[in-house]
This record gives sequence, C-alpha cells and structure tokens, in this order.
Amino acid sequence: MTESDEDDGDTVTATAPSSHFTRMYDLPEGFTDAWMSGSGEKRFTPDGEFQVGQQFDNKEQVINMVSLYSIKWNQFYRVIESDKHKWVAQCKRNKECDCPSRIRATKNKGNLDTFTIVRYPGPRSATCVGNTDTTDHVALTSDFISKDVIDIVRTDPSIKVHTIIEMLKEYGYTVSYRRTWMGKQKAIAEIFGGWEKSYSELPCFMTTLQHSNPGTIVEWYPPPNTPTGYMQFQRGFWAFKASIHGFKHCRPVLTIDGTHLYGKYKGTLLVAMGCDANNQIFPVAFAVVEYENGDSWPWFMACIRQFVTNRELCVISDRHGGIVRAMNEVGSTWEEPYAHHRLCIRHLASNMHTHFKDIHLKNLFVWTARQHQKKKFDGGFKKIGEMSLEARQFLGNIPPEMWSLHHDGGYRYGTITSNLAEVFNSVMKNVRYLPITALVQVSFYRVNAYFVNRRETSKMRLTDDHEHSPHITDLIDKNREKAKHHSVTPFDLGRGIFQVETGCGGRTLGKGGRKQTVHLQRKTCTCKKMEIYKIPRSHVLAMCRQHSLSYAPFVDKFFSSDQYAATYHRVFKPIPNRDYWPTYNGPEIVHDPSMLRAKGRPKSTHIKNEMDEGPRGTVRCGKCHQTGHNRATCAKRSSRHKGGPLGMEVTADPGPSDRSVLTLQASHRSEDVWLGLDVQVDRCREQLRGLSHMHVDDRVLAYVRAAGFYGLHRLVATVPLDRALLTALLERWRQDTHSFPLPVGEVTVTLGDVAVHTYRVTG
Repeated sequence: MTESDEDDGDTVTATAPSSHFTRMYDLPEGFTDAWMSGSGEKRFTPDGEFQVGQQFDNKEQVINMVSLYSIKWNQFYRVIESDKHKWVAQCKRNKECDCPSRIRATKNKGNLDTFTIVRYPGPRSATCVGNTDTTDHVALTSDFISKDVIDIVRTDPSIKVHTIIEMLKEYGYTVSYRRTWMGKQKAIAEIFGGWEKSYSELPCFMTTLQHSNPGTIVEWYPPPNTPTGYMQFQRGFWAFKASIHGFKHCRPVLTIDGTHLYGKYKGTLLVAMGCDANNQIFPVAFAVVEYENGDSWPWFMACIRQFVTNRELCVISDRHGGIVRAMNEVGSTWEEPYAHHRLCIRHLASNMHTHFKDIHLKNLFVWTARQHQKKKFDGGFKKIGEMSLEARQFLGNIPPEMWSLHHDGGYRYGTITSNLAEVFNSVMKNVRYLPITALVQVSFYRVNAYFVNRRETSKMRLTDDHEHSPHITDLIDKNREKAKHHSVTPFDLGRGIFQVETGCGGRTLGKGGRKQTVHLQRKTCTCKKMEIYKIPRSHVLAMCRQHSLSYAPFVDKFFSSDQYAATYHRVFKPIPNRDYWPTYNGPEIVHDPSMLRAKGRPKSTHIKNEMDEGPRGTVRCGKCHQTGHNRATCAKRSSRHKGGPLGMEVTADPGPSDRSVLTLQASHRSEDVWLGLDVQVDRCREQLRGLSHMHVDDRVLAYVRAAGFYGLHRLVATVPLDRALLTALLERWRQDTHSFPLPVGEVTVTLGDVAVHTYRVTG
C-alpha cells in the first residue's frame, strides 16, 4: 500500500469504459457549464471504527476503506495476505508500539462479491502515531486518488489538477502535482478508456457507428509509409447521416473553426456549423487533425465537399492561412462562384486592434462593417481614413465584400461572425481532455440531444400551424409594431413600387421621417435589410399592411416551419453495447508518438487578444477603504504608530521586541506582507474559503502585528495551528521557559498540539 512519485509511469491502463459513460450526454441543451455539470455520487469517508460483521460490496472497497482510515488517523498498514477469497492487513508498527490493529476480511459464500470483516481486535493504540514529519501519506497513491475523484472527473473532465490537490487537503495532506495528475489520468482512463487503447478502438467504434446509423461518413487520412497492417493516426473526419440530411434544410451558410485538444496527445478539433430556421447552431461535420495548417484545412473542406454537400455556400471564418488556401484552391469548388468566403468581423476587428492599438478605431470599424446602406458605409470608411491612414490601407487590401454587410450581396444572411462554430467549441471545451474515441462519442450524443429536443419543438410549430420558426415570428412581430407608425405612398402599383416614410413610434427624438423605396417584384428595399437578412423589415411590412398583402413571400424559405421540422426529421439510432460491436477488418490505428504532449504544464495554445480582456476591477485600499490605491501606497500608512492596545507602542517592523529570536524572519513570507511587497502572498490559503476580502478588526491586527504574525493571520473564526504558524512560533522558542515570548504575554504549545499537526515530538 505504498507508492512514491517516482513509481508512477507514463502508461495508464484501464478496463473497458464504465457503463456510466453515457451519463454525460443525458442532459438538457445549453452551454458547457450546464450540460457538463452533475452531482456525482457521494464520496465515502469512514467515520468511527471497523466492526466485525461489517460488509463491503467487494474486496476493492475493503482496501479503499482501510486506506481512508489510514489517512484519517495517520496509520500505516502492511498487507499480510491477499487473494480472491481474503484480505488481511495489520499495523506496520505493531511490534514497536504493541498496536493491536489488525483487520481480516473474507469473501462471503456463494457467487457474491461481497466481503465481510471477520476479525478486528479493536481500535488502534493511542500511542501508535505515524511519521508526523511529513505532509504526505503513503496511502495517498495515484490509484487511491483516481477512485476518490472519479465521479468528479466524470462530471468535469477538465477539472484542474491544482483544484484536485486542494480537495485532497481535506485529508490533512498535500499531494504532489505529479501523483495527483496521474490519479486524474487513471480516473479518465477508467471512465473513458485508456489513451493508447482509445486509438486502437476508434476504427471499431466508427464501424459500429456506421452500422447503427447508415449513411454516416468516416474518412481517414493515413500518413505515407506506414507499416503493413497498421495505420498511424493523423486525421479523422466524421459527419452523421442525420446532420448531412438536415443541413439541406438550413440556410446555405457554413461557419468553421478549430479548437485545440488538451489530452495526453496533441491535436486539433475542426468543426463546421450551420444555422437552422430558428437561428440555432447546427453541427454539420467534425475532424481531428494534427494542427491547423495549409494541409489540414484543405483536406477538411474537401471532405465536406465530397461527402456532405455540393451546394453554393457562404463560408465564414477567421483569416487562418490554411482556410484562405482551401477557399482559393482552383478546382476545389470552394472558389468563386461555387462558394463565397467571408471573414468574421469580430476577428478582423481584433486584428486591427492588435495592429493599431486604438479601441475607438476598432469600434468604428465594427460600426462601418455592419452598415447596410452605402452612404453610412462610405461615411464610416472615410472616418477610419481620417483617424489612421494605415488602417484604411489595411482594410483596402481586403476585398470589401469579405467584411462589409453592404457589399456582401446577401450571402451571409446577416451573419457577421464565426460565433456559431465557437459556441459549439465552448460546449465541447470540457471534453477536449478526453481520449479520442470518447471525444467522438461526445459529439454523437451531443448532436443527438440537439435533434431530440428540437425535433419536438419543430413538430409543434407545424401542429399549431405556425408558418415560420419561433425566432423569425418574434422578429417579424416586433417589426410589425414599428410598421404601424409608418406611412406608405404608392408610385407604381403594377410593378409594386412604394415609398415608405418612417414614423417615430415612441422612439428617441429625431428618429423617423426617413424615406425608403420598396420594390415588390424585385423583393428589394433601399434600406438593404431585406436583401441582407432575407426577412422583411418594417418598411416592407408597412406596405403589406396597407395593401392587405401577405408578408410570407418575402421571407426566405429556410426560415419556414416546414424547413425547421425537416432539419431535425432524421433520427439517430443508439450505439449497441461494446459486446455487440461488429468486427473491424481494416488496419489497426495506432497513436503518433510525435504528438505525445511533453511533460510539464502545457503552454496555452489560445492566442489572447483584447477579446479576452474583461473590464478592469477598481483597486481599493485595505487600510482606508478608498479607491485608486492599495495598502502599500496608502498615504495613511506610517512607519510607526502610537497608542497601540494596552498603551503599548506598535512598530511597523514585524516584532517581537526581542529581535534575537527572529533568526529566519528576513526570509519569512510575513516580511513581504508587512512591507507591502506582496499583499497576495497568503491568497493560496484563502482561495477555497471565500474569505480573502473579509476585513479584520484593527484592534486585533495590532496584536498580530506586534507579535510579528501579520503575514500569517487567519481570516476565520478560529485560528488553527498550521505548519506556517508553528514555524513562526519555533523561531521565537525559549528553551529555558519552554514558551514562545510575545510583546504582550506568551503562548505555550503542548506536545499534543505539535503531534496533531504532524511535527516530530522528539528532538
């Protein structure tokens, strides 16, 4: 029952994934935090002593229980006998301290796996205390940790190792980062399957997926010169049949994006997303590739063209070189006029901010890019040139149809960002830490959840005779209210030419009085909104209202309830249990060793820019409670204070009065806190308690400062004697009086106090 950090190897093996794996997907639709959260089972901690006759579900539970008991009471057990019928362990120091602690559990008769304690002479000896000069415990192995956190990892595979370390501190020990990391990896392997095994199982799972859901597309890209019978994984593409069919009923707009994987092996998940009649994201296709580069993006886009759709599409993305290459490759059918590449305005605005460092220029660009009318666009573009000639030249090198709604030609359907793909990536964020087969399973269950929920909603729209989706109906209703305040003047009834003058309708003073021309035969309006969004706005609706015309012919067909229902008509079929997977006869897929993630904390692959920055918080002084400065720079902070408690003088230099006892004070962290060099030095102790912003009464702080414990004070009702505080006390130890002198009074710590906090009681 012992383990060291050095014993942990890199290989994590596991049995087949747990039957609870599908718990992750039986959740309502929503963002990451909603569908990845869950309660998990209650963690089991022993309370009290073992008893003869006490039963356990299996032998593993007996071992886990004894480990928990050992950790709780700082005991150390040695396994004496262990086989499939019995398990016996006794205290390691039974000879040294005459400890009677010994436990024997045997398997019950019959076919049951349960074990029962048949011998337990009683509780441990009161004098049997383990090695207290340590912050670790040998029973806190990576196997123990994996079992302890398995339900938490099942709920949130992206949980940080440092968070698990803080959770494990409830046992009174601090486990090393490496051992905790190994414990998490073993938990992931137990739930979702091992990393290496996941690659070999991937083709079997994909074959099963295609058998259970005929028409589902799976495409591999093997690297050249692979050994016979083996295929080293480099890229894999998949698109569900239901998604392929459903995308035919979505507007011809595709947003694409990539997101990095953070598991044991590196990689990138590429996604292609559509948008349904209700303006909701619609997953179309996926791929796992080595990186985003000039080869992987063209390959991904070629798979979409070959297996998913050959429609004329508008593709919205960032300016990644691989995407630009894919969209301009001659003969790929992604070039004009077969497809139309448009840039995400938000990403382009971020690029401008990176180049020119001007938030006002960035905001002006976004305003200009969103304008529908030529006059407003020209005015905004002119102002950009007045603010920065370089910025105007920067935009001049990019065709305006790629970033301007006015020049778009209606291909975007009003979509200005690639946010649809990014939203789905955020939903997948918590599963980017999983083995590859588990990741594919997540995509399957996630997309199925979309179909199940939206299929019912879309059917109800048809049943209730709604002509359009809920989103479009709400939008038209709002514009119909605005249309009530407009006036319409006919000019050519034969060709359907009208002039509409807008009214204020309770809006801001100065609004209204604008004139627009509506041409019914051409389905155009000089405001350009109907051509851009494919939905009639208030000008067209006002004309329809006055002449008792239906607005339905002016709504694009992809917003109808018929198309909405057809999008989610196809049904996903369940994937059978692993025992019933069909035989896979192709080459075995193995991992690429070059993609193994290096040891140590991985560098963030996300390139941060101003889009990641939130509003800065206000700095508030902890002394005078005014804003604009901190305690270290406070004008009221002086180097010497008079009139301390009981009339004593309190010096700003950390006490006590007898400086000879402060042999380690200069290197102690309380020194930095006192001098204001690092006021956050103690935040690590307060992080999980939510007490870092509590104000301590100055009368109490005066005593704490005088004693030299300012950097060690505890913002809790009771002050536990932890290792840092005991260290500070030991610096003030006086052997002649066996006490710790303070400027006011003294404190005595008993050997019992020291033993409880894992210090040696001798020496």
